[in-house]
Amino acid sequence: ISNLPHHHLKAKIQIRPKGKGISVYAPSQGLQEVYFDKNSWTVKVVDWMKGKTCG
Repeated sequence: ISNLPHHHLKAKIQIRPKGKGISVYAPSQGLQEVYFDKNSWTVKVVDWMKGKTCG
């Protein structure tokens, strides 16, 4: 966590602290935001992935 935020320019992925957890942003991979902390996690997909995912 001490190395955050992290930006991987080649893969266009960002990892940042958010609230009590960590968020990963990778829109070019279809992920608007993946958030997790010690109690929960959430996944938000980008618009072009809607209808192509399940669960």
